[in-house]
Amino acid sequence: MYFFVNYQIFITFVIKVGLNFTIMRYRFMIVALFVALFVGVQSAEAQVRKWEAEIGVGGITPTSKLNFDKNTLGWNVQAEVRRNFRTLPIDLGLRVDGNVFSRKYEKLEDLTKTQFSSINALAVADLNLFRKSKVQLFVGCGLGYGWLSVEPIILKDVKEDFESIAGAIDTYKEAKETSVFTFMPRVGVELFHHVRATLYYKVHANSKEEMKELVKGQGHFGLSLGFVIGGGLKK
Repeated sequence: MYFFVNYQIFITFVIKVGLNFTIMRYRFMIVALFVALFVGVQSAEAQVRKWEAEIGVGGITPTSKLNFDKNTLGWNVQAEVRRNFRTLPIDLGLRVDGNVFSRKYEKLEDLTKTQFSSINALAVADLNLFRKSKVQLFVGCGLGYGWLSVEPIILKDVKEDFESIAGAIDTYKEAKETSVFTFMPRVGVELFHHVRATLYYKVHANSKEEMKELVKGQGHFGLSLGFVIGGGLKK
């Protein structure tokens, strides 16, 4: 209560002296930082179980079309294990996931598609807010390695020689694979200590020049829903 009373006094003072927008913006950022630290310290005091595991599924969408005409929604499956720390509002863990989505050309939409898939192993870390509450927020990131694959898929039999169709696919007419470093910032909410919704963005580092566009094309946004086993507050 003392903290928030002083915060209200500070805001009133700023308005009265008429400081410009730039100064107010920087001071607001400083105040927001102190609020986050204050909440974090309060969250750290919660008696939480040390270990938890999560399994989940979700939908993904690529961030660019490359030289295709259409992106399709894809899917994600994941498994994660995390170590919670009582004295700090953070957790550290390991995540393994698989992602699949595709892109199409309009003229070939009913004939073929190009499938982009990846398997990733990431070390993850999260900052947790409101640990004592049934609605807990978290923000974090993952860093690790991804195994990427790009492959044309024939959707149905066609009378034409498939080679003539595949020629239109240009650089994507042959299956290609590579492995790269992967980075994944994320934010989400955990409900009742057992249901976790996560919004994330996955980006892969460039590798060889001939694979550069393909690796960039694997970047995507994802929204997953997971069920948490273990974790939560100690009784």
